Amino acid sequence: MTNEPNRQPRRLSFGPRQFVVALFRHKKKAAAFVLLVAALAVGVLVYAPRKYRSEARLFLQIGRESIRLDPTATTGKTIGIQQSNRDNEIATAIEVLKSRSIIEKAIDRLTPEVVLAEATDGPSEPHPVADTLMAPVNYLGDAVGSIDPISKREKAVIKVMENMWAEAEFDSSLIVANYETKSPQLAQKVLSTIVEVYREEHARLHRTSGSKPFFEKQRQELEKQLTDAETKLRESKNRMKITSAEARRQTLETRWGAIELGRNQTVQQIAAAEASISALEDRLREMPERVHTSTTTVPNTGADALKSQLYTLQVQLMNLESKYTADHPKVAAARAQVEEAQKAVKNETASRDEVVDSLNENHRALSLDLDKAQSQLAGYEAQLDELDKQQAEVVKDLRELNTFEVELDQLQRNVTLAQKNFFDYSDALEQARMDQELDAQRITNISVAQEPTLAEKPVSPNKLIVAALSLMLATAGTMGLVLVSEKLDSRIRTEEQVEHTLQSPVLAAVPEGRLYGGIPVANG
Repeated sequence: MTNEPNRQPRRLSFGPRQFVVALFRHKKKAAAFVLLVAALAVGVLVYAPRKYRSEARLFLQIGRESIRLDPTATTGKTIGIQQSNRDNEIATAIEVLKSRSIIEKAIDRLTPEVVLAEATDGPSEPHPVADTLMAPVNYLGDAVGSIDPISKREKAVIKVMENMWAEAEFDSSLIVANYETKSPQLAQKVLSTIVEVYREEHARLHRTSGSKPFFEKQRQELEKQLTDAETKLRESKNRMKITSAEARRQTLETRWGAIELGRNQTVQQIAAAEASISALEDRLREMPERVHTSTTTVPNTGADALKSQLYTLQVQLMNLESKYTADHPKVAAARAQVEEAQKAVKNETASRDEVVDSLNENHRALSLDLDKAQSQLAGYEAQLDELDKQQAEVVKDLRELNTFEVELDQLQRNVTLAQKNFFDYSDALEQARMDQELDAQRITNISVAQEPTLAEKPVSPNKLIVAALSLMLATAGTMGLVLVSEKLDSRIRTEEQVEHTLQSPVLAAVPEGRLYGGIPVANG
């Protein structure tokens, strides 16, 4: 007889062949399990609550919200976009769309009863079997919810946040929003309201509150500053009697150049006139003023007149001598006159030579040239004096202009700055007004590429997913059931063998380790 304890231990093995044998051995259990899983899948497909999905697509185009800043914060008319894509803008839009604020405003517009499907236009009809099967689950959910009671509005918010999501593909400007609930009409209505509220809030978020009144007030103040600056500039120009400092300077410089040119020419002309006068005076001193032209013998009319007077005096003497005595005074006086007249006539000749002298034409011409040169010299000297006076006036005007120019430049800078600020704020005011009108008309860069859909085909339960899960459950469950059943049958057979060998009942089972002669012995 062989010593059993000295036999080598034999390990149990379970391969594909053994599994097929075990599966054949437990085929009824496996078939029953597969039928149970199939029945469960059919029950889920038939009686599970349906969920319908509404989908909307929002196109976020590049608009004023994408590239503008708050008009009160900008320092220029334009700003640069540093990003090559719009991931941040898309992500921000998605977060705003999913925000609790948007959902709460949409719920307030619909009322919580509508969102919770207590008062919808077209809810799905209740199914008695499904309601019966889901009654314990609903009761358990109500019991758990009663621990921390919340309002219907909060329940509606939670429901919408759980059943609504939004996403966008990488490097895409299209936002896809979805909402699921048990009614296609309700899903469409809720999502439509959320999209409408979001577009309103999108316009509000990108609107600068109070910017238009601010710019209106600033524009009025800047307009007054501009008017004051222009008035001061105009009064200064009137006081200075100029229209433009630059034009005035150009005029004075042109005048200065003309005076300098005229003065130089006048100096040259004066020098030429002085030289000419000097030469003419030298020539006149060498040239006689008159020249002898002819000599003519003519009767001596003077002697004839003296003789006639002498005859007259002799007649008078004869008359007096006839009347008076020889020593009478009148006779003596007349006799004396006659004697004097006779002496004068005695010295006169019967004829005389008449010499004719005339002016020297060359001397006369030189004299005229001299007078003309002297006149020209006086005119040149007077012209030089006048040019000197004008030059002094131009120098004075330039000095005044240099003084005025600083003041005018400062006033012009004030006017330019006031104009720039006025036009900048006018542009900002117009931009704010346009933004306000666009916001009032709800014109934003959000375009609804696809309105929320009314999908009559439920998205849950998904038949393919239920079928795949059922197949996986049937396969895995069948394998597990076969293995467990085979394990239990092996343990039962081992216990019966031990009872038969020991001829006593088994009170407890020891974990299987090694087998010696068919008797299980614990490891170690």
